[in-house]
Amino acid sequence: MTQDHTPAPTTDPAPAVNRRTFVTGVAALTAAGVGTTALARSSAPATASPAGAPAAARRTAAANAGDDPVGMLKKMLSFDTQNFGQGGKTRAHAEWLKSVWDAAGVPAEIIPTPQPDNVHLIARIKGTSTTAKPLLLLGHSDVVPVERENWSVDPFAGTVKKGEIYGRGALDMKGANAASISALLRHVAEGAKFERDIIILTDCDEEAGSYGSGWLAENHWDKLDAGMVLTEGGWFIAQSDKTTPMLISVTRQDKVYFNLDLYADGTATHSSKPIPDNAIVSLSRAVAAIGDDLAPVHLTKVTREYFEALADATDDRRWERAIRG
Repeated sequence: MTQDHTPAPTTDPAPAVNRRTFVTGVAALTAAGVGTTALARSSAPATASPAGAPAAARRTAAANAGDDPVGMLKKMLSFDTQNFGQGGKTRAHAEWLKSVWDAAGVPAEIIPTPQPDNVHLIARIKGTSTTAKPLLLLGHSDVVPVERENWSVDPFAGTVKKGEIYGRGALDMKGANAASISALLRHVAEGAKFERDIIILTDCDEEAGSYGSGWLAENHWDKLDAGMVLTEGGWFIAQSDKTTPMLISVTRQDKVYFNLDLYADGTATHSSKPIPDNAIVSLSRAVAAIGDDLAPVHLTKVTREYFEALADATDDRRWERAIRG
């Protein structure tokens, strides 16, 4: 899970890569396991045609949406899906996205949760095999809360400035959703077929809440049963010019946290009396010591291969030498 709620004038941190290039790159990353496509970069809003339209019209609608990942992202950002701890209100977003899938001729279903207006959306692109396990693309539509006083633009307007898109969720993770869905729609529009079914789950409770993908798996496993899951966690890394593509990464395992319980004993007395074994002071020193501690670096086979790939791909010879040590 990538958090993009650090207070800043524009919230989502400005990436090292042009945002449009980033969107296209994530599409390539996500589509790597399901097929490749070329994405255009217009900025017109994504639109949908009636679900009952002829096949040719559906392909046209899919092509239009697939050609415009930026427009799709702007539309996604326009929905306020903030999650304040009890799940995001995602119904409006899901109903719009369902209309996009419907227009492309892809079956899609809204799954309500017990929380009002808190819904999942599941679309399924049929493959040619009846035995191969599906591939599940997992994305979430809920976003962390907005602190509007820290924004210089409307967080739900999808403002484009100097080739970058600003909006709550642009990074986490509506940008990746728009890129991958656009790539899939383009694939559908071209009449291509995947070997296996592709399930696209747009989750409503990833940031917080009780009715996320775990609840969905417990209650609707038949809709999710897949052989592999691809979700957020990779990056499109640029060369030193911050524009030229260098490397597309896939996260194998996020770092995880662990909890520490700190206890301190001290002399019980009036809090105004200065004493050398003050428990609060002892705790503060312990917290500072933990903060200053640098854990040892351990290179696993995967991380070693990652740094070797970086060294091979970069055009910055100084950085290459630093990586190789």
